[in-house]
Amino acid sequence: MHFNFDKEIMNTAYSQIGLAPINTAEHFQLAAHLGFNALKGDVRITKDNRLVMCHDAGITLDENGRICKLDKNNRKLFVDLTYDYLKTLEYAAEYDAMGHYAKVCDFDTYVRICKENGKLVYITLRNNKIPELVRDVMKTVRKYHVEESCVINSFTIETLREVRKYSDAIPLSQVILHRAPLTREVVDNVIPFKNGIVTMFIYPESDPMKYWEESRDGIEYAKANNVPIHMAQVGSYKDYCEMIRRGVTGFHITRAFLPYTRTDIQFAIRVEDGKASFENILGSDRMAADIEQTDSEIYIRNICNVGSGYGYDDALPLLWLNKLPFNLSANCADNRNCSITFDGKALRLDTNGRDGMYYINVNI
Repeated sequence: MHFNFDKEIMNTAYSQIGLAPINTAEHFQLAAHLGFNALKGDVRITKDNRLVMCHDAGITLDENGRICKLDKNNRKLFVDLTYDYLKTLEYAAEYDAMGHYAKVCDFDTYVRICKENGKLVYITLRNNKIPELVRDVMKTVRKYHVEESCVINSFTIETLREVRKYSDAIPLSQVILHRAPLTREVVDNVIPFKNGIVTMFIYPESDPMKYWEESRDGIEYAKANNVPIHMAQVGSYKDYCEMIRRGVTGFHITRAFLPYTRTDIQFAIRVEDGKASFENILGSDRMAADIEQTDSEIYIRNICNVGSGYGYDDALPLLWLNKLPFNLSANCADNRNCSITFDGKALRLDTNGRDGMYYINVNI
């Protein structure tokens, strides 16, 4: 796969979009399933020079020994932790809607998920143990032959220059600090990369148009020198459309909004002689679920992927739906009345006690 930067908007699933714990295999799989053309992941290097996915410089563990929200006054730094230790850790229960505890993801798995799903590998290099981090990242990039479908970004120009020693092909993205105006000096640092990118770092809750106006000189200078401008982060469809109108060609998207409203899950419930069973729809991902029923209602729980090719874990639970806005619909092959709702734990299909084939769609 080779991504055409000149003709397509790069829509990258931000590494904390909220589908699952940040930077986990489950997060990357679910983001790929929504249709983003790039998956952003943050990579760090351990004490013993192994690569794992994490945004922060360290981790904080709760009373159960699971990774929770980072507390800078109570944390273990990655430079002091081994790969084998980190791979034993799970994330805390704030994401228990998934039905299991996600574990720490290694860099190799992240790149493999991108490769298997045909997604652009969008790597954020966290700045510790450079150049060892860059060296080992490039080994994996070459192992999976994703050099032409990869972007690497960093807050430091020195890290990007280290990457350039290994590859002239990979686009490099210089991220400017949160809410900092874009200046000509930043653009001048990027121009020598030939295929460099400037990423303006704006949180969704701030006013992106205000910082856009403050950066007008730098933006015009970037455009005059054919340096693409990306936006991190964007959290609303309104801002997304406005920034496209102004010439932005890439986004780090922090929540699922248009254009990612495809039917994400499709399956059928067959009712024969009053007994319900789960069936897959031809051409859709292969799913399975637990079925319970009363005289007129069917409860569908523990929906999981059973080998569609999307899953790092073939039994990946999909009842993460209460973390996202979505719409449900159901229809019957015989055009009978039916309805479906979600109570936070199960999908509930009302069949009015009638046999038939009921088709379920979940649109995100």
